[in-house]
Amino acid sequence: TSYVGEFSDLLLGIVMVLPASLYYKYHRNIKGAIIGSIISAVTNVVLGAFTNYFILLPFYGELFFKNGISDLINMIINAYPSFSINETNALWMCILICTIPFNAIKNTIIVILTFILYKRLGYFIKYIEKKTNIDNSYVDSNPLSIIKIVSILIVIFSIKIFSNK
Repeated sequence: TSYVGEFSDLLLGIVMVLPASLYYKYHRNIKGAIIGSIISAVTNVVLGAFTNYFILLPFYGELFFKNGISDLINMIINAYPSFSINETNALWMCILICTIPFNAIKNTIIVILTFILYKRLGYFIKYIEKKTNIDNSYVDSNPLSIIKIVSILIVIFSIKIFSNK
């Protein structure tokens, strides 16, 4: 996908993890985990719709279609002849019909799997930390360090995307 899909995965992965972990950091109980997961899932769906509309679909259209985004819009119009789709609402209809339901189902599965596997993986992670004497005090005391690392990765990834054009 010429890094469009990978960029989307990275961006929406960050959006899925960051709100839940920030909320759970201050509400460390099962209720906090549930609320954090719901916040992440909803944020992911909403931001996924907007990033698809404003960034990913236009970028994808410019990379893969001869006439850019207009070819993508015509393809969407032809794919859904029974809907009243025109050029002004084609991208939003595609997002409403395809992207939002897909992301909602995907996020529901992710949240369920996280709750099923989290305890088991938590025991394993604590065991590994004890055996290797890993000190997480820097990351725990400085949550901005994670944001800095992610920001650097996004900048590197963006440079790689735009240098291939």
